[in-house]
Amino acid sequence: MPNITDLDEYFSSVIERLKCLRPKEVLSYAIFNEDEETKYYEELARRVKRDSIKVLFIQMSDESKEHRDRLYRLFKKLYTDEEPVKVDAPPVEVFPYYSEFEKANDYLEALEYCMKSELFAKKVYEMLISYAENEDSRGIFSQLALMERDHYLRIRKAYEFIGGFMDKKKTITELISWRLSIRRSVEGALCFSGLP
Repeated sequence: MPNITDLDEYFSSVIERLKCLRPKEVLSYAIFNEDEETKYYEELARRVKRDSIKVLFIQMSDESKEHRDRLYRLFKKLYTDEEPVKVDAPPVEVFPYYSEFEKANDYLEALEYCMKSELFAKKVYEMLISYAENEDSRGIFSQLALMERDHYLRIRKAYEFIGGFMDKKKTITELISWRLSIRRSVEGALCFSGLP
């Protein structure tokens, strides 16, 4: 597994390997990449102890499978009598952050790694748009970048919602504590004054 410090080198190796692919190979790569992502998230779900993170990884696995199925339908539409063939290239999602995912201790931290993973993939596909040798490959890389961006935005929305809820929960806790202290003060004052 690559370490977080190896990301620039890993990024370059992915770009170098993918930039010369033909459209059929690009789609094949993306299909197998989503398939691998599905497996990574399934494995992470099996390994984690916290139920909330397990549920997140299962959901991410399901979404990766949906992406894979959508890409496969596109492949079959374009190449009716063919099947995708595995392309010898490193994966762009989850794998670069796998060791970080394994260490996630809470739901927000796991979501952060999901966002990083989606942004990494988006960045790779965006870079490949400029390197692609033909218009069809550029179009596919563009669609893949949009797909990763949309996935990232959905995860970020969940992150912000949950993070906001946790902040509000803290505020509610502080408010309850404040109200209890006022109540005690009022009760103390009432007892002191002799009023019921």
